[in-house]
Amino acid sequence: MKKELDYYLNAAYPFTVRPDIDDGGYIVDFPDLRYCVGTGDTTDDAIKDAITAKEEWIRAAYEDNISIPEPDEYNGRISLRIPKSLHRSHLCFMLKWLSFHNFIQLV
Repeated sequence: MKKELDYYLNAAYPFTVRPDIDDGGYIVDFPDLRYCVGTGDTTDDAIKDAITAKEEWIRAAYEDNISIPEPDEYNGRISLRIPKSLHRSHLCFMLKWLSFHNFIQLV
């Protein structure tokens, strides 16, 4: 059974905010909504743009009868930025004994 448009528009989809290394500013994306992103010079601007993009993405998918995923609050994924020097210092250890994924689980 298809849910109402308002259900999806009001659902709390998780998002990530990251610096835009190429162009400056910030990028916000919704992992559950493929290719749905917002950008801005500040995090606030990027989030506002992303919210608009999310609403447009959901409306377009709904109107075209494209399946809209449910928000996935607990997907087991984390995004972690670490300095390259820290990553390099643990790289040899990880390659010999365990993966970075398993290393993070141990921490």
